Amino acid sequence: MSISEWLKSVMVSPDAYDAEALLENFLEEMKNGLNGESSSLLMIPAYVNTTHQVPHDTPVAVVDAGGTNLRICLARLNAENQPELSGFTKQPMPGRDHEIEAAEFYGVLVDALQPFASEFNEIGFCFSYPAEILPDCDGRLLHWTKEIKIPGLVGKQIGAGLLAELDLFGLAVDAVDLQRDHRARGDVRDQVRTRVAREEIEAVARVAGQADAQPGDLLEGIVLLGPRQVPLQAHGDVVRRRAARRQHHQEGEQPPHD
Repeated sequence: MSISEWLKSVMVSPDAYDAEALLENFLEEMKNGLNGESSSLLMIPAYVNTTHQVPHDTPVAVVDAGGTNLRICLARLNAENQPELSGFTKQPMPGRDHEIEAAEFYGVLVDALQPFASEFNEIGFCFSYPAEILPDCDGRLLHWTKEIKIPGLVGKQIGAGLLAELDLFGLAVDAVDLQRDHRARGDVRDQVRTRVAREEIEAVARVAGQADAQPGDLLEGIVLLGPRQVPLQAHGDVVRRRAARRQHHQEGEQPPHD
């Protein structure tokens, strides 16, 4: 038996699968998730639009809460639209080794943000856990994954909690923009995400031979620890999806898991 035949026999070769059938199933799961129906893909709205102008030389704080590490720094876009980072710190993600309280989690964030607190008034938060993103770009934690144990934060708005903790320390911050980790380089903050999204929408449109990307077009798809995809959706579709999910909750049904 050849290597290629063996790989196919243990189902780790592309030849072992029907690509068209896989794509059809994937799209069906996405559609079910958008409609609030049972699905393996939660399809959480991100509320990222592609119309904002990107300010230059405006520093913002960046928080990246990953499965292993917590990264925090100051970021800005230069005149060439390239991000510049400073004050970068990395430490183990709080709550991974043992259970902690919500206050301890926020305390770690504040301690890391304090050294350059006078240089920013907004925070871009890349959050690598299942969260319902809200229209104001905050996010409500649905449940923890990756062995993180901070039960006091489940069901809470992460950004609002961080703003409240910062206020206790006398640090004035206007907003926290929280997004799940669709793509790390696109989560520096809303304006940076907007630039990246616009560029990738245009790239997809060029590949597809379209002049403009329309709602429903696929922006990007990533398969790392799990499948992640960022399709464009019209605002009405998002509203409909959220209403369907609320109905599931009211009827006592379990929502699809991420």
